[in-house]
Amino acid sequence: MRHGFDGRGLEQLWSCEPADLGVDGRGRLLVIDYGNHRGIVLDAEGKVALGFGSRLYLYPLGISRR
Repeated sequence: MRHGFDGRGLEQLWSCEPADLGVDGRGRLLVIDYGNHRGIVLDAEGKVALGFGSRLYLYPLGISRR
């Protein structure tokens, strides 16, 4: 994920910074993007593996809530 791009796109965070970060048991990075009402899980290569939150803000990630 690139840093410093403000927005709601795939590689963008609200205000260019996450509200919180964490690492799960598989070593994936969890990014809480408070301003975009979503959470993003990144794999070891930095690609979006999962996302959760508001459907409007998940759409740019290419993730379905089904």
